[in-house]
Amino acid sequence: MKQALTLTFVLIINLSCAQNSFISRPYYSEDEFYGLLDSLRVLNNHKIEEAGGLTELASQIALLHYPKLKRHKIKINYKKNVKYPITASWSFWNVFKPRPWHTYVLLIHPDSFVERISLNKRVALIAHEMAHFEYYRKIPSIAMLWWGLKYTLSDKFRYRFEREADFTVVDKGLGQQMLDMSIYTSKWEIKDHIQKANETD
Repeated sequence: MKQALTLTFVLIINLSCAQNSFISRPYYSEDEFYGLLDSLRVLNNHKIEEAGGLTELASQIALLHYPKLKRHKIKINYKKNVKYPITASWSFWNVFKPRPWHTYVLLIHPDSFVERISLNKRVALIAHEMAHFEYYRKIPSIAMLWWGLKYTLSDKFRYRFEREADFTVVDKGLGQQMLDMSIYTSKWEIKDHIQKANETD
């Protein structure tokens, strides 16, 4: 009960900060959140596979920013025969399921940098992949096949798609984390995006 109340208090403070500025969300502390992992699992409806460790913790924190994804199961799989350090995988078997029942997979190379970076950088990285999940859930399964073809064959399309995911993470209130872990966008682009968003508000 004490853990749940502590988590609720921390989240209220964080969400209040996020409403004022895309960049003002405080850093997440490993010491602060490790003891709240069970509470995070409950808060996220046990939708993320309970893998334990810092990566699950980062995934649970990132999912707080994607409430619509809490309807879907998200698995964390470690595989060495993957092309990228971390990938937002869309299962072919989702073609045969209604969209609310789709399962998404975070494929992570066990020896990659993903397993060596800080909690905040990991939150930003996984939140970037969850931006892809959010995109996947919006389009029909048959359209995913066309998307996959364009993503594979067009460098321009792939780069634009990845950059948009970075900006989605910022829009979700994780601007500070993205400044630490920007890959497809530069820090000045992220700061410019934050400034424009705040001016719109």
